[in-house]
Amino acid sequence: MCNTESKSCAYGECGTCKATAIPTLRLATNDALKFHQWATESISSDKDKKSIITVKKECTMTEDETLTAFQEWMVKFKSHLFNIRWQYRAYRELRENLLSHECLLHIDFSENYVCKYSDEVQSVHFGGSHQQATLHTGVLYTAQSPPLPFCSISPSRRHDPPAIWAHLHPVLDMIRERFPDVSCLHFFSDGPATQYRQKGNFFLLSSEPFRRGFNEVTWSFFEASHGKGTPDGVEGTLKRSADRLVCMGIDIPSAEMLYLKLKEQESAVQLFFTREDSVETKVHEMLQLPPLTAIKGTMRVHQVLSKQKGKILYRDVSCFCRRQQGVIDCPCYELKEAVLQEEEAQGKEMMRASRPEVFGADHVGRWVVVELWSTSTLELLLGWKMEIWR
Repeated sequence: MCNTESKSCAYGECGTCKATAIPTLRLATNDALKFHQWATESISSDKDKKSIITVKKECTMTEDETLTAFQEWMVKFKSHLFNIRWQYRAYRELRENLLSHECLLHIDFSENYVCKYSDEVQSVHFGGSHQQATLHTGVLYTAQSPPLPFCSISPSRRHDPPAIWAHLHPVLDMIRERFPDVSCLHFFSDGPATQYRQKGNFFLLSSEPFRRGFNEVTWSFFEASHGKGTPDGVEGTLKRSADRLVCMGIDIPSAEMLYLKLKEQESAVQLFFTREDSVETKVHEMLQLPPLTAIKGTMRVHQVLSKQKGKILYRDVSCFCRRQQGVIDCPCYELKEAVLQEEEAQGKEMMRASRPEVFGADHVGRWVVVELWSTSTLELLLGWKMEIWR
C-alpha cells in the first residue's frame, strides 16, 4: 500500500498499488497442502428446514491454489483493517468534539436476559418455562453533560428495525426534554444486516427523528466483528445486578419485573420499559409502507445520514470533516443519494389514497377509472350507469 491512511489504497482503487502482491520466498508448486479453516455449511432438519452452521473443516489444496487464495484474502483484509481503524477514529474524534446542538448515541442489542426464580422446581429449571427480556443498551454523549448510560427493557424478542425505533422512542423523548438545544443526532452501532444495517432501518432513520423535532441525523457502523464498546458494559452491569437480586431470594419471572426491580436499585443507568404492543404497532406501520428498495452494496456502507425527511445519503466510511462548520453531508468518499421508496410505488400509494373505497350517490354522472385485479367482464356506461360483472 502507498499509504495506510488512504481509502483508495485499502480498497484496491489506487492505480499505483492495486496490482501489487505479497512477495514469497519461492515459487509455488503443485504439491498438496492440508490445513484447517472455518467454513459455513447448510444442514437440513427433520422438518425440511435448512439452517447454516459454522464448522472447522480440513482442506486440501495445492501450493499454487493456496497462495492464490491467500493473496485474494489479503485484498479483503486490507479494507477490513482500514475500516476498523477508520471507524474507531471517527467515533473517538466525534465523541471528544461534540457541539452544543449535537449528541452521540452508542447503542447495541445485548444478548437476551433469561428471567429466573430464586428457587425453581426441576421442570422449570431444565424446561422451556423461562421468559426472556430484550435489553437495548446504549450511552448518550453530549457536549454539556457527562455520559449517560441507558437501557430499554422489553418482553418483545424482536430485534428488527420496528423494534429498534420502539426502543429508541423514549430515549429520543428524554433527549428532547433534558437537552432541548440538541437538533442533530449521531448514532454509532455494530452492523448486523438483520438489525441496524438494512433498508428498513435506513427508512426509519430518515423519518422518525424528524417527527420528534430533530433536524439532522447520521448513523455510522463499526466494522464487522469490531463493534464492542460501552453498551456492553451497561449490559453486564444490569445483568449482574439482576442475578444478584435473584441470589438474594427475589424472583424475576418477566421483563416487566426485571425493569421494576432494577429501577429500585441505585444506578446511574437510565431505564425505560418498552411494551410489546408498542413494538407491534411499529411493525404494523412498517407493513403499511410501499416496498422499500435496498441499497446496492449495503454491507460496504459504514455511514448513512439524512437532513430531510424521506431522503438519505450514504458512503463507505464515516466522515465528519466539516461538522464544525455545520455541514454533515460533505461530499467526501463518494457520498451518494438513495431512494428507498420507488416513485412508482409512491405514485400508486397517492392514487390509492385519492380514490374512494365505495362509490356513492355523489359519484353519479362523473367519469371513473376502474382497475381490475382479476379476470372480469366490464360494461361501462358513460353518464348515469356503470355495471360490473365478475
